[in-house]
Amino acid sequence: MAKYFKGNIINVNKLPNFNYDLNIIKIMPDYKESYHLSNNCSHNVLLYFKKYSSNNLKKLVELLKRIISFANNQAEKSELDKIIMNTCGEKTDSVSGYSIIFEKLYDDEGNTYGKELLSGAIFPINNKFSSYDVSYSENKMEKVYYDIDSDKIYFLVRTYGEIYLRGTNQEEYKLERRHAIELDVASESGIECVSLGGKFHDIVVCKEPFAFKICLSPKMTFSPNQKVDYCISSEVIASELEVDNYLNKFAYGFRKKKNRREYEQKINNFALSNYLGEINFVSDSVVRTRVSEGAVTKEIQELEFLLFRLKSVSQADYDILNKEYLEILNQNEVGLHVNPLSCKTIISLQNRAELAFICHGGNCKTIISYLESKVNNYLENYNDGEIEKTKLTLADLDKLSSYFLNSKNSYTIKEQNEILRCLSLLYFFEIYENRDILNSNDLQNSYVADNIKRILVIIGVLYDEGIIKDIPNSLYDISNLDEFLEFIKKIEFNGIIESDGNRLIKRMQQ
Repeated sequence: MAKYFKGNIINVNKLPNFNYDLNIIKIMPDYKESYHLSNNCSHNVLLYFKKYSSNNLKKLVELLKRIISFANNQAEKSELDKIIMNTCGEKTDSVSGYSIIFEKLYDDEGNTYGKELLSGAIFPINNKFSSYDVSYSENKMEKVYYDIDSDKIYFLVRTYGEIYLRGTNQEEYKLERRHAIELDVASESGIECVSLGGKFHDIVVCKEPFAFKICLSPKMTFSPNQKVDYCISSEVIASELEVDNYLNKFAYGFRKKKNRREYEQKINNFALSNYLGEINFVSDSVVRTRVSEGAVTKEIQELEFLLFRLKSVSQADYDILNKEYLEILNQNEVGLHVNPLSCKTIISLQNRAELAFICHGGNCKTIISYLESKVNNYLENYNDGEIEKTKLTLADLDKLSSYFLNSKNSYTIKEQNEILRCLSLLYFFEIYENRDILNSNDLQNSYVADNIKRILVIIGVLYDEGIIKDIPNSLYDISNLDEFLEFIKKIEFNGIIESDGNRLIKRMQQ
């Protein structure tokens, strides 16, 4: 079979902005000024700036304030922009689009294009952003509490009449009422001695943290002789089964011919929005290409990079996976190259490394803790009446699901089920948040399609917890994605949600 690819048709004029939080606190116990990076910064921002000293964090705050007030010179901003782009630059697969399968074409200048299999429509291929516009603004952040003894940041949280200090990784300590009052009325940079988990800690109050929002607006550039509104991105090789299913997607069912015409017309409308000019296509054998390395060594290169990156967030997981990798690498050389299981094992390690990097650890407890924190983001946004949508996207959840399922044999059946429940809970919140813009086509290639029944069970848990209002009996009759989406659109949340991710996840595991 010829080599085919799958990817997304995306609108290059409507690329999403990527927003990141950079929060820095200043404390002055005993009038000694000290700057600390808050642990509720965005993931990549936290990883980069956590190496900054107190003095460098102070300079960073001053620079950001100059940039926001336009009191800086352009060289200062350009230098910071480079750091941010290198640290936070996103891949194009974070952009949602219209999924297609295509064959690859080349022009005589070596540019690549994709020819969609059903309609024959041709689009330029661009798998990376050309550049970014970087902007900075000040944000609002609630009062925070800095633990001198553990170098951690906490927030004061009231739940069910109790008061807690809660960290950004969701560890929390119940406070005695007198300690809670002392913290609530403490002066700026005042030190209070508070019992946390049976031990007394010195807690410093920071009433006005420096909170900044960083926005990256991506751009894509093409040949100056072309006008491109839609291109293909996020290309990966399509399997024979995927190609067969794609070619036969309109071979059966009622109104199959009409549905295919409508599908092809939609693809052609995307293509007609472009002007590509005269293109001289050539055989891919004419295009000069570099000699490729073997598949196994290519996967090894990717794994070594992922392990290197993982080491920055979890030395323990790095040690475990690196040991397994070295054991594979030290196998008989011939066996490593001819045994497909060796390559398969390397790819499995890649997925485990990806998952551990995102969740700051690869064991079941750490993964669930990470997912729990994301559940809290949805609940907090809902309670706060946030207009901005949660940063987690359907594509992000599909990535997490893919990494986990490709490494599922590293977990017990019970652990697999618990993690899949948590992912399904996040899928529900993300679908509900975007219920007015999603359709079944957006979900058919998502892991949502494999978890409909699991999500329906979770909806029942949400009802029992008093988070959503009465649910109709049609819950038990849902059999496809269209019915599933229509059902979710009818769900109504109650007022203020008196629950949290930890409680919900424990409830699902009962």
